[in-house]
Amino acid sequence: MTVSKKFKIGLMSVLVVILIILSIYAYNNLGYTLSSKEAYQIAYQNAGVASKDLLSKSFEKGRLGLKATYHITLKTETTDYSYTIDASTGSIMQRQFHEK
Repeated sequence: MTVSKKFKIGLMSVLVVILIILSIYAYNNLGYTLSSKEAYQIAYQNAGVASKDLLSKSFEKGRLGLKATYHITLKTETTDYSYTIDASTGSIMQRQFHEK
C-alpha cells in the first residue's frame, strides 16, 4: 500500500470518528431550549404545589424518540407527581400522579 493510500485511509478514519462525536454531542444537547428552572415551574404549576411543599424532587434529561425531554418527579406528603416535559416547547407530554 502506498503512503498516499495510507494517508487517505487514516484521514477518512479520523473524519468518521469526528462525525460520530459530533452526532453524539448533537443528540445529547440540541433541543433543550428550556432551562431546568422553567421545566420545574411548569410541573409546579400543573401540580398546584410550591417548592416549599416538596419532600423531594428529581430532574433528568431524556429523549422520546428524537424529541428532547425533561423527566421531573415531585413528592409531597400526600401525592407523588411524575412529568415528561418537551424541553423545547414546554408542553407536558406525559403526567402521572399517585395519592399516598
